[in-house]
Amino acid sequence: MNDSLWDKIKKFLGEKLHITVTPSSTQNKIRNFSLHRYLPILIILILIIGIGVVSCNYYYYKTQYKATKNKFEEYKASVDVDELQKENKNLKKNLLVLSQNTEELRTTLRKLKKYNQEIKNILGENTNDNEEKPNNQIRITSILDYNYSILNQGVPMGGSKLNLYYHDTDNLIDKMHSNLELVEEKVVEQRNVQERLRDSAIEYKDMKNSIPKIWPLADDGGSYISSNFGWRIDPMSSQQEYHEGLDIAVWYNTPVLATAPGKVTFVGWNGGYGWSVEINHGHGYSTYYSHLNEINVSEGEKVDKRQKIALTGNSGKSTGPHLHYEVRVNGVPKNPRKFIGR
Repeated sequence: MNDSLWDKIKKFLGEKLHITVTPSSTQNKIRNFSLHRYLPILIILILIIGIGVVSCNYYYYKTQYKATKNKFEEYKASVDVDELQKENKNLKKNLLVLSQNTEELRTTLRKLKKYNQEIKNILGENTNDNEEKPNNQIRITSILDYNYSILNQGVPMGGSKLNLYYHDTDNLIDKMHSNLELVEEKVVEQRNVQERLRDSAIEYKDMKNSIPKIWPLADDGGSYISSNFGWRIDPMSSQQEYHEGLDIAVWYNTPVLATAPGKVTFVGWNGGYGWSVEINHGHGYSTYYSHLNEINVSEGEKVDKRQKIALTGNSGKSTGPHLHYEVRVNGVPKNPRKFIGR
């Protein structure tokens, strides 16, 4: 039976080819190789297909390159270079002005930030702006930041930045001007608010400093309250009377301290209170120190908190050495215990 065409092809491709390599020198051996007939045919087919693919890609990209080049030449011919240069020069000028305005705003905001820190310091808040996270720091991005490369080139550039920031520049610059004007208005408002807040903070701190809070004697704990604020039996007259301060029993010549900064408004003899000192601390607060033995300040003198102003004694209407201490708010006697915490 005759073989079919396919069988003949398979038989033909399956046959082996024998190759004998004969060396020119008798010292080398003769080498024999064998391979199926389909292997060289397969290699030739792969080479033909590879050359075909490379050729097709080459002609495709060559065509695309020519088309792009022609479009670029057409665009180049339609562009008015002088007009673009003029527009670019005007753009650079406006961008530089906007950038300068933005930098001034940065400086103003830094001053406001410093001003705000000063207010916090006045109020005694423990803050450290250097530890702020980067996203809380002052950041104003100007149009110049985005167009720095355009300004360096001096000519229009391609890419997304050109599409967004170069074309339609009039509207973009007008928008930037409007934004800057709005920010400037807010900065002025914020500055006015901070100035009022700073004045209030200074007044508040001054008021806090005016409150007489400390123990009025440098006694190292060697004294005690012998008579409290309020109604009591007077030790001299044995009659009930309203005691407007505290009597603090203490040894002679113990230093008497100003319980808050202020101005001495009275120094001298005050009837039954003996030698006395009055200090006005401001904001309605005043203190009185009586039955003194020695006075170390003069009327009109400004004193600091904890400054020694006198020595204790037994002058005036007194049954023994002690300090009569009063605190008044707007002229009304208040219990000193509420201020000194004892």
